[in-house]
Amino acid sequence: MRLLAYVLVAILAVPTSSVLASDGSDEWRVARASAADRATNLEPGPIAKAGMVQVSRLVRETRPSRRTSARRQPQLPPSRSWIGRHPVIFGALVGFAGGYLIGYLPGDDAVFDDFTAGFNGYVMGGAGAGIGAITGAIVGAIRK
Repeated sequence: MRLLAYVLVAILAVPTSSVLASDGSDEWRVARASAADRATNLEPGPIAKAGMVQVSRLVRETRPSRRTSARRQPQLPPSRSWIGRHPVIFGALVGFAGGYLIGYLPGDDAVFDDFTAGFNGYVMGGAGAGIGAITGAIVGAIRK
């Protein structure tokens, strides 16, 4: 995210410095002007000056100092996968898929004789989704 901010400020700083150039001291132009400003002999405007100040502040904050680089950085816990973050939803999806196949594949002569294969699949899929969600909730509670 910070990289995006750096790029955005850098892109906005050059055009605004040429458009919003204002009169000022020659010392500022010599000390802080960018190469593009020196080539066109324009002094950066107030927005460009503020952008340069912010970019230099952000660079100083993100640059590791000698003291902090010697210290060991704290280890962040590894990020869990989507399945690890949502075990109930994953269990329900797998349970529905398995139950639907169990009800649909045998056809009309499956679990419920009087209904079509599609209806049998949905009924067994719903039961499988419930069982899968309960199983996912138990596994998720154990892993935390």
